[in-house]
Amino acid sequence: MLFFCAQLYSDEEAAKFDLLIGKANEANLTLEGAIKISIKPGWHIYYKDPGDFGLPTSFECEGSTSNINIYWPIPKEHKDKVERVTFMSNVYEDTVLFPFKMNVFSNQGYIDLNFHINYAICKDRCIPKKAEIKTRQPPKNFINSDVSKLINEWYEK
Repeated sequence: MLFFCAQLYSDEEAAKFDLLIGKANEANLTLEGAIKISIKPGWHIYYKDPGDFGLPTSFECEGSTSNINIYWPIPKEHKDKVERVTFMSNVYEDTVLFPFKMNVFSNQGYIDLNFHINYAICKDRCIPKKAEIKTRQPPKNFINSDVSKLINEWYEK
């Protein structure tokens, strides 16, 4: 089962978003996957609780889904110094996976998912951004062992 999604990335963008699917169970109508964010060197995004600076990253999923549980890996501590004051923030750099488990339902023979991601991409300054990942697939049993293994590794982070 292939999941096609819109990838948001261009030379001027500092973050790339991918939807990874590890398992789909047609009988139980469950899906396990992750949103992968690849961040250019020197840039970062914020955790859901950004700390002293920054905008929280948030996910919303619409479509053929209910009961989505997104796992948030432990962020890195980031320091910004303004004059004599040091501010602490919670950030992600390089690559981060946000594993999720969800219940899905078929809508006229398809599973429609539409993830909305609000975030701020930061280097010398922060730029508020929005991203969207969409997919439409028939509900079929599917296992990608490599992706499932990668997703399980991120549950440990």
